[in-house]
Amino acid sequence: MRVSERLSAKIPLWLQPSHRLAIPPYFNVWYLVLDGADLPNKIGLHEWQNIVNNAFVYACAHNRIEAARLLLQKGAEIDAIPPGFDYAGTGLHYAALRGHRQMVEFLLDQGADPNIKDTKVQSTAAGWADYGGHKGLRLLLEKTGLKDQ
Repeated sequence: MRVSERLSAKIPLWLQPSHRLAIPPYFNVWYLVLDGADLPNKIGLHEWQNIVNNAFVYACAHNRIEAARLLLQKGAEIDAIPPGFDYAGTGLHYAALRGHRQMVEFLLDQGADPNIKDTKVQSTAAGWADYGGHKGLRLLLEKTGLKDQ
């Protein structure tokens, strides 16, 4: 059995690439995350945090709530703007930009901060929702952001 087949056999069906869930290019890292391997000690906590945060933002951008939930359980930082993939915003920014209302609501319920500004144009997730043409999400995020201030 090839390595890719062994990996696919261990990963739940909802996490396999054929089901278009958030599987970043480093597929073997997903295997190690799900298998409970001692990866943070092998590669260093800083690098581990970057990997988990990148995967989390990717999951949020692609509306994969179960993957986002799993990554939060594995230590993803909900308000992180991770290095890599030219990310400039949090998972909430990307979910808002793409109009993923369920993901936005999930992230807010998990404690995501709607007042964080991105690193490129200094806009909140509400601004990204507006730019993406999602007025309802913009209003939700603005209303939630005002409550938090």
